[in-house]
Amino acid sequence: MNHIAALGRSVIAALTPAKVPWVVGPALWAMATAALIGAAGVLVGDLQVAGVAFLGAACAVGFLATGSYRARWRAVIAQACGGALGIGAGALTPGSAAALMLTAAIAGTISGLVGGIGPSATAFGMMLSVGVAFGQFGGSSLSWWQQVLWYLAGSAVASVALLASWVFQRGAQERRAVAGVFDAAADLCAAIGAEDAGAARARLAAASAIARSTREHRQAELVALAAAALYARGTPVPDPVIEAI
Repeated sequence: MNHIAALGRSVIAALTPAKVPWVVGPALWAMATAALIGAAGVLVGDLQVAGVAFLGAACAVGFLATGSYRARWRAVIAQACGGALGIGAGALTPGSAAALMLTAAIAGTISGLVGGIGPSATAFGMMLSVGVAFGQFGGSSLSWWQQVLWYLAGSAVASVALLASWVFQRGAQERRAVAGVFDAAADLCAAIGAEDAGAARARLAAASAIARSTREHRQAELVALAAAALYARGTPVPDPVIEAI
């Protein structure tokens, strides 16, 4: 029973939202992008164009919220390529059920094969499958190349926010990622032997994964490894050491 209770507490701790600020900036930019694309669709008198462009923008925004600038650029470019290829393949697929199923199966296989390479490959694979589904069943009367073009245009509009943020706050995201590792390592050291130590270890792993995509991750990685080793051995850490972290 004690093991079941401990498992329940670990599950609750793992599902508890982290005490981090909401990503308000990307959310506001997503709203502004949607309004801009909708207005453009009304002006040109073709809401199909706006729909495809909005799909590209919405998919791009999903990869703009967190991570280093380098990681986000790679993910955005990867999703744009995957979505464009998928839409083109889906739109060019013959209308027979066998062809639709075969194309979807091939896209799913490719997505699974490349998904384990890294975060950018995951973005490519996921959007490849989404693009194939949209191209096959989206019902757009636009030609395949027009759908691809407007999807890429929507992704480009959404990416303007990332470009502006990189110009004015270059390096800030990387520094926050490294600082997050130090904070998570200190929290883990303080939680060694406590019931919430497992959740603190998970938060450190998540913070370390984000910082690993930056150029300044080496020192943070060493601190994370040291904290994880102390946690694995159950070695208490003196308060002065925790404060120094």
